[in-house]
Amino acid sequence: MSSSSPAFQPPDAISHLDAALLLERYARGERDFRNLHLVGANLAGQDLAGINLRHANLQNSDFSGAVLVGANLREAKLKGVNFHGANLTLVNLIGADLTDADLSQTNLSEAGMRAVNLVRTNLDQAILREANLNEATLDRARLSQAQLTDASLSRAKMLAVVMTGANLDRANLTSALMNGAEMTGDRKSTRLNSSHLVISYAVFCLKKK
Repeated sequence: MSSSSPAFQPPDAISHLDAALLLERYARGERDFRNLHLVGANLAGQDLAGINLRHANLQNSDFSGAVLVGANLREAKLKGVNFHGANLTLVNLIGADLTDADLSQTNLSEAGMRAVNLVRTNLDQAILREANLNEATLDRARLSQAQLTDASLSRAKMLAVVMTGANLDRANLTSALMNGAEMTGDRKSTRLNSSHLVISYAVFCLKKK
């Protein structure tokens, strides 16, 4: 009988690591933690750049101030997660669920966020320069003083979103639904320069205070 090679361990073999063991294995150079189940973990301030957490369940965890540059969080469960002040530059959040999450003051420059769920998410003062938010759902989300320069929100659903003081220079809002969007009635506190904004066929109704 021929000898067989060791059986490959599927990603779900690490699905129940605790935060301490995750950090230990990351420090040893491991990056693939797909399908990880780590609800309510405290990873505040940790450097986890390049980590792969695709399909992970990280609900109600604390990543405030963490470094997650280039991380893969595609289709992850991130309800109620605290990312306040974190660095999420170039992160992959395609299809992730961030309902009720805190992304205030988070750097999401060039993030891939297509079809992400951001219902009631706090994105106040977040940096979203060149982020791809096409087909995202941002109903009742907060984006006050957020930086959305060159961001793409084509076909995004943004009902009753709060965007007072947001910077939308060169943002793409083609076919976006923005009924009840709150930007103050005179638009003075929101940079909405029509010469630098694509809003073709958008449903765009401001809620006046």
